[in-house]
Amino acid sequence: MDGIFKSAQIHFNLGDMHKALDMFTELRRRDSTFRGPEVQLYIPMCYEAMANLEQAYQEYRRFLERFPAAPSAPRVMVKLIALGKVLGKKGDINGLTQRLWKAIQNASDNEKAPLLYDLALLERTAGELSSAELFEEEVRKGYPHSVGSFWLSH
Repeated sequence: MDGIFKSAQIHFNLGDMHKALDMFTELRRRDSTFRGPEVQLYIPMCYEAMANLEQAYQEYRRFLERFPAAPSAPRVMVKLIALGKVLGKKGDINGLTQRLWKAIQNASDNEKAPLLYDLALLERTAGELSSAELFEEEVRKGYPHSVGSFWLSH
C-alpha cells in the first residue's frame, strides 16, 4: 500500500490528476484506515485541480466528517467555505465559518495567523467588511510579523 501511495503522490505532483485520483480512491476503497487523513485529503485536491468543484466540495466535506480533529481540518474548512461561495452553498457557509472560528481559537499560535488571514479574505470577498476588518486587525496586532500582516500592510 505504501508503494501505491507514493506512486499516487508522484502522479499528483506531476499533474496527472486522473491517475492520482484513481490510485488514491483505490487506496481508500482497499483500506479506509491506511493513511486515512492523507489519502482523503488528496482526493478532493485532485478533483479541485481537475476543476470538478462540486465533487471536490463533497470530498472535502467527507474529510471533515471522517477526520474532524485532524490537524488539517481548519484548512479544509477554509477550502469548503471558498468552494461553497463559488458553488452558491450559502446554507453551509455560515456553519462552516462558525466552526472555523472555533478551530482558530483552539489553534496553536503558528496556525492562527494564516487561518485568521484566510478568514478575513473570505469575509471580505463575501462583502462582510466589518467582520473582515476585525479579523484583519487581529492579524495585524496579534501577529505583526506574519505573512498575513505583511500583505495587509501593502
